[in-house]
Amino acid sequence: MANNDVEIKFENGKIKCILPLTQPTGRVRVKRNDMPIAVRKNNNFKFDLNDYLEWQISYKKNNNIVEVGKMLEFAYREGIISKDELEDIEKYIKNIDKFF
Repeated sequence: MANNDVEIKFENGKIKCILPLTQPTGRVRVKRNDMPIAVRKNNNFKFDLNDYLEWQISYKKNNNIVEVGKMLEFAYREGIISKDELEDIEKYIKNIDKFF
C-alpha cells in the first residue's frame, strides 16, 4: 500500500477500510464546516464533532475492482450480502449510469 492509498481488508469478521489522512494528494480528507483541514501540518489535531471524512471513492482502476468493489466482494464472500442483493446493487448502478 502506497502512503496515500486506501486499503480494504476483511479482518475479524468485519470489512475494514484504512483511510490515510496525512497525504496532501490523497483522496481522503478531514473537513470541518465544509473546509479542509491540513491534519499533516497540525501535530495536535483532534477530531471535533463538526469534522467528517471526505473519501473520493474509486470503483475501478485498470479494469480491476477497487475500494467499493472490494467491499462488495468481501461482503458476498463472507455471507454479509446474498447473490440476489449483489445483483440488485448491479441493476441499481446500471440504472443510475443511464442518467450520466
